[in-house]
Amino acid sequence: MSITYQEYVKGAKELLSQIDSYQYKIAEMAMAVCQIRHGGRSEGYYTLTEFSNDIGMNRKTLSEWVHAYRDICLKIDLRTPTQEEWSKANKVSRLLKSELATEKSNNNTQKSKSNSRKDVSKERIQKIYNEITNDPFDTISKFERIYESTLFASKTINKIDLHKISNQKLRRTLKNIVSIKEQLEQFLSKEKVAQ
Repeated sequence: MSITYQEYVKGAKELLSQIDSYQYKIAEMAMAVCQIRHGGRSEGYYTLTEFSNDIGMNRKTLSEWVHAYRDICLKIDLRTPTQEEWSKANKVSRLLKSELATEKSNNNTQKSKSNSRKDVSKERIQKIYNEITNDPFDTISKFERIYESTLFASKTINKIDLHKISNQKLRRTLKNIVSIKEQLEQFLSKEKVAQ
């Protein structure tokens, strides 16, 4: 008897849910064994980098899991988050990382402790978490992806050789950018009139 497509889908979904539940547990283990510091020497204590190397994992990914667990889940009392709660906590963590970076660049300030996810208030975290929970279209996360893509594009466009890209693809890209610009300008002009 062969396995059906639906059985494969069900099995894959079960594995994915297990992956999500293991992420916060791995972050919890890292927090238990590592002294998490930014910069400086690592003599005399076990670092997140060493832990990630020893378990065969990307350090940045592990760091993001630790941020999501320590700075989001624990602050809003999600000690053992469900798959859905963990997914939302990761979205909140990424959104805060982006917001703090934007605040920093708008203020032209040096990186400081007050510009860290761990220093964000429980109330602000809970507010963002609730906004994500109450948004069936995932608007906040989707716009965050748009924002990150445009930020990457603006920082990268002058560093690549556009001669290697077809004119057709360049025109489509420009058309997409103009469309986004027009939609944002239209929205912002309506908002200005409403105020």
